[in-house]
Amino acid sequence: MKIAILGGSRLIGASLVPSLMKKFAGAELHLINRGVTPPPIDYDSVWPQKVFRHIADRSSPLEFNASLEKIAGLNFDAVIDCSCYAKDELTPAIRAFSKKITHYVFISTASVYGTLKYAPATELHPLDNSENNSMYGREKIKCEKELLYSAKNGDFAVTIIRPTYIYGPFDYTNRLFYFIDRIYKKIPIFIPSGGQDSLYNSVYVKDLADQIAGLSMNPSAYNQIYNSASRDSVNFSSYLNLLGTALEREVKIVYISAEEYKKASGGLVFPYSWYHAAYDCAKMKELFGEDSFPATDYLSGFVETIKWHKSHGDLPSSSDYLSEVAYYSQNFKKSGKMS
Repeated sequence: MKIAILGGSRLIGASLVPSLMKKFAGAELHLINRGVTPPPIDYDSVWPQKVFRHIADRSSPLEFNASLEKIAGLNFDAVIDCSCYAKDELTPAIRAFSKKITHYVFISTASVYGTLKYAPATELHPLDNSENNSMYGREKIKCEKELLYSAKNGDFAVTIIRPTYIYGPFDYTNRLFYFIDRIYKKIPIFIPSGGQDSLYNSVYVKDLADQIAGLSMNPSAYNQIYNSASRDSVNFSSYLNLLGTALEREVKIVYISAEEYKKASGGLVFPYSWYHAAYDCAKMKELFGEDSFPATDYLSGFVETIKWHKSHGDLPSSSDYLSEVAYYSQNFKKSGKMS
């Protein structure tokens, strides 16, 4: 078995490589990326002569196209694409691997749905191509459409995976750490939802990696689309309170308007949607089987993530959150007004 991974040097890759090596014993994995980020694992010492790195920069289309054409000649069975954010970045990959591989696994995003019309959303939820959706979500829709056309054309079988928010070790986005550090330091959590306690789920990166591995080269998953999330959806307040339990801290949640949030946070952007962001994984559960579906409970996932941040010296950070502390003191502490 020989698998090419486009990207794979950061958050997903750190968990995906071990999952694939466990799933496909003796496989060769070829990581294709810019070569800028150091590998998160010493692959040579763990899997000597089994994990290879190739340089190809998607931001330079001509160079990427030429590099990928050469790499594609190594006769792969499957491609797992973790690094494509726009249709223009996808076209060279389709051209290079067309009729040369069996399976193309594309990591899309739940952002293709935009603001949810119902929650939790299934794979049949309408996609949002409008200007109301982010450019990121709209470009992923274009990529999905292009790949489904390629599958119909017989270029290769396609599986599209739409993860919700990903958390866990090696999370360079620091989205969850936004809350971890504040809760650890007993800083109030301002949520710009105007009082709505949205329905929410996320996916632990190691579960996502196991899901990707389980879908790869799986004929039952060919030409299918799957949401990727945790087993259960919860209210966002419950999610944060579980994080507080993992940190052994009380969580202070304060609901404010979007305008108030800008003042309270000093202009920071809230790291998650304050609308419903919950996605139904029944389709993938059915494929794996309820008992075999990779899904770590939130508390266990939080404990492992916190442990990783502590081991890397991230927690506590150097941030003092003076703006948020001052806003809370001036507007909520005296009045006792809090969620």
